[in-house]
Amino acid sequence: MVNRLLVFLFLVAGVFSCALGFQGTGSWTEFYPFLHTDSITLDSMKKVNVRWQTNQMLRGWSKYRLGLIGNSVTNDGPFPSDMSTGCHTWCGTGITSKRPSRLFWTNFLNETWGGPTAFSSDDHPWLYDTACHGPENGNQIGATTGGGFTLLGNCLSHIKPMWVTIMYGHNNAAVWDETRRSEWDRLVSRALDSNVIPIIVTINPSCGSWYHNGLVPSYNDSLKAYAIARHVPVIDWYGAAVNPAIGGCDLRSDCCTRDGVHPERSQSAGNFSDSILFYPYAQAKGVLNPVCGLLNIMTLEMTYELRAKAIFPADSIVNTGVFKNEGFVPEKLDISVLPNPFNPSITILFMVPKKGTSDLVSVEIFNAAGRKIKTISDRIVEPGDYRAVWNGTDDHNKPVGAGSYYIKLISGQTVKTCKALLAK
Repeated sequence: MVNRLLVFLFLVAGVFSCALGFQGTGSWTEFYPFLHTDSITLDSMKKVNVRWQTNQMLRGWSKYRLGLIGNSVTNDGPFPSDMSTGCHTWCGTGITSKRPSRLFWTNFLNETWGGPTAFSSDDHPWLYDTACHGPENGNQIGATTGGGFTLLGNCLSHIKPMWVTIMYGHNNAAVWDETRRSEWDRLVSRALDSNVIPIIVTINPSCGSWYHNGLVPSYNDSLKAYAIARHVPVIDWYGAAVNPAIGGCDLRSDCCTRDGVHPERSQSAGNFSDSILFYPYAQAKGVLNPVCGLLNIMTLEMTYELRAKAIFPADSIVNTGVFKNEGFVPEKLDISVLPNPFNPSITILFMVPKKGTSDLVSVEIFNAAGRKIKTISDRIVEPGDYRAVWNGTDDHNKPVGAGSYYIKLISGQTVKTCKALLAK
């Protein structure tokens, strides 16, 4: 009954996610039903990243980093990477210092094995940086979920990634069932407590008795339901791999790995033995036969979506900045702006009265048509007098046109609005 309920919850939420429209790069739309981020999840991850950027004291993209939490045997060793420039448009030794453009990500996707418009025989240094790939960051064989908790802590402390991909194992040593669920939950909680976005992925077993028609589907569905309940992104790699229109795999001589142990291309390494799991589904198309690059593509699509709908808005909020004027507690909720009209920027003054507890306060900007174009603040604040600056850009940092704009201050059920005019 429990498994049926979990599957039902996932199906309902999955339909809801598709209805919202996962956009990604637009290159691999067939994967989108297997990539879960709904509006609640995206909003939650935006707030996580605002806290991350604030605590890191970063502005912009000097720490644009990804940590992969996974292991060839039991799924717990962190592999870091950075989005850097070098020998290609997407690899090298230096961390990118500005927000990557759409062309950057198009080239990145194309030059990744299995890209939509190009084919590359290059390995994938973006998946893990060999210079950082030491014992303190993982590279452990035979790790346990408890060991993974420690390794994740090391990864978060030493590498300070913006997000991590946590790979949940379904093998006999680390199954996703009631006895292990609390251990896996600690990994997600540790990431969130560090203000790092966790992206959940499954690693499926190489044990012959756990084929796709055995225990894996129920564990996989249970894991997706868990991710939805925690409001964190999840990549259903298993679901895509067994889908006849996408997956399918046969044996490869190169095992899709650079070091002979850790998978770079989702194929035949430890628990990524999809040659064992998915051989009956060898109906893939093009370069996805075998499933070489499937996880790469799904991760790229997921992180592209997160960048557009969570990271970029968070970056905009942090760069705008909201500052508290100390020593004054107002008696009522209020908002005002100056100068008005303005060009190029306007100062927003808002007051939050004392209610006995801190409250969630939002400052949002709408155009004359009533469409929200910018979130200035969306966080819990203490009572006080605050100021923020709007520089005339939207949530994607694109300049808005001249005209009338409405700035709303929202606290609980109370809304205060003021009008501002952006002059030529």
